[in-house]
Amino acid sequence: MAGGADFLTEQCALQSAGEQAKRSVGSFVPAALPSSVAMIHGLLDQIQACVSDDDDEQPDVSFVFSGEHELTCQTLVVCGPGPGSAFALQVFDLLPLPVRLEPMEDSPVRALPPPRAPRFFKASDGVVVAVLDTHVSGEYAVAWADTLLSTLKGRPQVLFLDRILRAEWCSCDRRRPEEPYLAGLWTSAFNGSESVPALPPPNFVEGLAAALLSGCEARSWPCLVALALQDGAHMSEGCLLAYEALVPLLIELQVISSWQRPRYREALQKVIPPTSMSIYA
Repeated sequence: MAGGADFLTEQCALQSAGEQAKRSVGSFVPAALPSSVAMIHGLLDQIQACVSDDDDEQPDVSFVFSGEHELTCQTLVVCGPGPGSAFALQVFDLLPLPVRLEPMEDSPVRALPPPRAPRFFKASDGVVVAVLDTHVSGEYAVAWADTLLSTLKGRPQVLFLDRILRAEWCSCDRRRPEEPYLAGLWTSAFNGSESVPALPPPNFVEGLAAALLSGCEARSWPCLVALALQDGAHMSEGCLLAYEALVPLLIELQVISSWQRPRYREALQKVIPPTSMSIYA
């Protein structure tokens, strides 16, 4: 049995290294790649011989920001669909802004539809909040994030509130955390990481989270991706409770002026989960 356990441990480590080696440019990894990247690539090529590493070239999808040519703010809070949006809509004092971020009319058609335009709000002087109702898929994430960041004036601090499903949490040698739990990744310019535990390897972020981190790192902007752990397919109050670890930072950045625990049950009712998250679909 000991030999079987060792074999499983080696397989788990190999799988983790393989995932990091084959990860696309749109991924953000919390640890350096292993030295055996070439070997892993060779193994994966043998397993998936018919799969090409080079994606078919497709025209880029362009997004346009309308309403204002640029946004002036000290802090931008981007809230992913689900827990992030529910928390923001319940906790922040939001005033709608007449701006939109959407695909250009002549953008090429892709297999997945483009994301719905986010709702923009002013939370306080110098604080802009973008609330997403749908996920920004990986094929749109880089262009979407670049358009948004290019619209910002100055050197703002960027926060991205999103979630990570407990079933997706990769942990070979330790028990998975439970709600409420918050983990994150941040750029080198970000200060205040002591309030959020680092997302441990081999876990990683991709899509919009990776695009925002990469875009902010290239601009030397501070950026934090904060991921609330979600136990099941449906949100619970414990998932929203995890964001309370950010309260000191939110007060420091003047996103909120004070703190009083909200009614999280009401917050859950403000967010309709996507059909893909329903176990009855």
